[in-house]
Amino acid sequence: MALDRSALLDATNRSRLVAIGLAAGLLALPFTANQGPVFGGLSFAAVVACILPGVALGWGAADRLAARRIPSLATVSIIAAGAILIFVTSRLLVFREPGSGRAAVTLLVAGIGGGLLVRGSAADRRSRASLVAIAAMTLWLTYDLTRLSFGPLRDLHLYLAAAGAAAAGASPYLRAPLDAAPDTNHQPFVYPPPAIPLFRLLGDLPLAVAQGIWIAALLVAAVGALWLLGVRGRWLIVMLGWPPIALGVSVGNVAILLFLVLAAGFRAGALLVVAGLIKPQAAILTLWLVRHRRWRAIAIGLAVVVALVLITLPLTGLPAWFDWAASLGHFQATTDRFPAMKGMSLTRSLPVAVALLAAAAAVGLAFLGRGRNGLARFAVASVVVSPTLYLHGLTALLPGALAMRPELLWFVLGLGPWIGTGSSAWLAVLIVFVSLLIARRDDLPVPPDLSPGEADVHPAGRTQRVWP
Repeated sequence: MALDRSALLDATNRSRLVAIGLAAGLLALPFTANQGPVFGGLSFAAVVACILPGVALGWGAADRLAARRIPSLATVSIIAAGAILIFVTSRLLVFREPGSGRAAVTLLVAGIGGGLLVRGSAADRRSRASLVAIAAMTLWLTYDLTRLSFGPLRDLHLYLAAAGAAAAGASPYLRAPLDAAPDTNHQPFVYPPPAIPLFRLLGDLPLAVAQGIWIAALLVAAVGALWLLGVRGRWLIVMLGWPPIALGVSVGNVAILLFLVLAAGFRAGALLVVAGLIKPQAAILTLWLVRHRRWRAIAIGLAVVVALVLITLPLTGLPAWFDWAASLGHFQATTDRFPAMKGMSLTRSLPVAVALLAAAAAVGLAFLGRGRNGLARFAVASVVVSPTLYLHGLTALLPGALAMRPELLWFVLGLGPWIGTGSSAWLAVLIVFVSLLIARRDDLPVPPDLSPGEADVHPAGRTQRVWP
């Protein structure tokens, strides 16, 4: 018995050390980024130093109130009132002028809110995974508060501009490779012609109304996707702060709609075929239907694609399709000339032959999977094959990540484009894909041996399965 207890103690200590190591590793990532002023005159390091105590304070306060069996609504009210009091008092009495002091208080208060949401209000819900969750939330807020204020709805404005050009009789597509790298507000329009009538419809509305409709649609799509994947409770709100989702919504990118298509595609396979019309790399998901011989879903999806083409053809004209096909080649040539346009894509940092080999390997290993596991593998493969990859494209990792233990899950969710050209993000891709290969199951259950505290800090802890 003594040996058993000793072994159990050793395992517990190792688990604690693993959680501490993962949390420390996450918190170290922002220090590798640009150390110049990023928020109110503060560097990344200073931002982390302000947010982390706030997250810990919010988590600790919620934990103490939950231990006293104070109802959840009262918990939220008490902590929110305290945070607002700190914020208002500091602005009125201490930091009256904009500067680093006011920025620090703002970050601290935002951290308190994040800590409150991560902890929740359930009693007796402590776990070592909370350490990694606190670290991940700190990084989320660091990214969201320092980087999402630039170019709000930038991509939506690009879509509307392309639709406006088409309405004026001009082609919205590239006619030749660009001679200079475009700025982020003037990226080429590469979506197929059926997308143009939708954005023309939005463009006919007042800009504020069009923006409101688009943002609402993306938020509904994000929450709907999370729900379909098995996320429940407060996590439906918390996960909106995950940088891939937060960035996609803030710039108004259609990647969030593809995220919904992926989540719904397990039940409605035809949507996976339609996804390929939106972004070519999403066509990889169709191979999951081939793997399961779901020919009816493929036929329905192809019929929907043909119907969309025929319905919109009178509005776009046949020449638009030739312009689009030619523009893809011009866009590829432009990105080869200016590799920064590829974002975090493998083709930016690896030779083309190596990137193609990695893509082929990812697709081949995905084809060996079945069921939920197989679809999650193909989702990761769609990231690997992407010719251009930005942070919002990492939403495809979530199905596979949700099947992991909470410590590793939160570590993956905390990784982002902090190192080089997304090296830390590719670490997340590798971890998720390897975990799916190791599982060797058709299903994607949440680990069944979670303690109440671990289940509470796991976004899919209530449903116990991805794609329930």
